[in-house]
Amino acid sequence: MMAVIYVSHPFSGNESENRLLARKKIAELTKKYSDMVFINPLDNMMYAEEAELDYDTILLQCIRLLDVCDGVIMLGDWRKSRGCLKEYKYAVNIDLPVYDHELKVLNF
Repeated sequence: MMAVIYVSHPFSGNESENRLLARKKIAELTKKYSDMVFINPLDNMMYAEEAELDYDTILLQCIRLLDVCDGVIMLGDWRKSRGCLKEYKYAVNIDLPVYDHELKVLNF
């Protein structure tokens, strides 16, 4: 069975650069772990932005995606990102495995 992994990466501040950084890391992970599907909300939510949904609504949609994933990987400087911290806290609350950039379980 193929695992579905949500990718949490900072977005606000430098949106274009953050999208590119997330895509690059996800490409590396996909090459290394071909038995996993990585969900990139930075790309998934482009439509929500185009629809001019507010930040809180988009974040709520991202959180909803976590409910259908088998784990979440935290990338970039996620500890300084309000959205990533909310995703992390939600994942912990629902007992979803949380991984670092090398797919090692984070223990806080």
